[in-house]
Amino acid sequence: LIPLFGYTNSTASVEKVGSGEYDISIGVDYIAMSWKKQGSPVEFVYPKSGISVIASPIAIMKASKNVKAAKLLYDYILSIDGQKVLVKAEVLPVRPEVELEKGATPVKEILERALPVDDKKLTEEKEGMINKFNAIMKKK
Repeated sequence: LIPLFGYTNSTASVEKVGSGEYDISIGVDYIAMSWKKQGSPVEFVYPKSGISVIASPIAIMKASKNVKAAKLLYDYILSIDGQKVLVKAEVLPVRPEVELEKGATPVKEILERALPVDDKKLTEEKEGMINKFNAIMKKK
């Protein structure tokens, strides 16, 4: 986002909602849920349809200087115990057997309401989409 909108990242927008400066914002689920857990007066609502779902990838870099340690971390993060740690940080798990925090929207429900994504097309049209978003958001 560009500074004209009052913030440049999801954390800042959620903070402004929590302080009462903004009534509403677009934000990332785990950031808003984390603020709420800390006592901020915010709520997070998924749209009924058209949810933008962006997976948080994990990988071991080819140029990693310590592949063994990287593999240990990789395996831990994807393990049941690692996923439980992420759930405590309001991040949705990739393992279906890991329980969500109380009140969290089930991953299956989120995916059923998600927009279909064509990664190749998204990459090719990135600049145009950013320009279109900025043009829409500048309108008063």
